[in-house]
Amino acid sequence: DMSGIYSMDTEVGFIVDNTYTFFQNLSNEIVVDMDTTFLIGDIIAELDALSVSKKDRSKVKTVIRLLEKVQERAISSERDVSKNIHDVLRAIDSLLLIKNIDTKDIRLMLDVLLRVEEGMYYYFVPLG
Repeated sequence: DMSGIYSMDTEVGFIVDNTYTFFQNLSNEIVVDMDTTFLIGDIIAELDALSVSKKDRSKVKTVIRLLEKVQERAISSERDVSKNIHDVLRAIDSLLLIKNIDTKDIRLMLDVLLRVEEGMYYYFVPLG
C-alpha cells in the first residue's frame, strides 16, 4: 500500500519429456498513484467540503470518524484489516443516509478504499 512504480519480471517456459524449454521473458510495471493515507485524506477533504444541513453534518462527521480510525489503525494481523473493512462499510452506510446532496463521487472513492482493504486482507502476510 505504497505509491510508486512496481516492476514484475518473469520467465515463461514449458517442460516436455523432462526437458525445460524457455519461451520468453515477460515484464510488467504497475503504477500506484496514491496510498491509503492520501486516499483517505482526499475523501475526508471532499467530505469537509460538502454543504449539508446540521442533521447531515453529523452523518458526515460519522464517516470522517470511521475513516480516521482506518487511517490510524496499526496493521499487524488479518483481524486489523478486517476491522478496517468493517469501518469502511460502516462509513459507506453512513454516507448513503445523506439524501439531499449528490455524494456519488465520494461513494466511488470509498469503493476504491474498500477494494484496497479487501486486497490487503486477501494478500495479508504477517510480519516476522
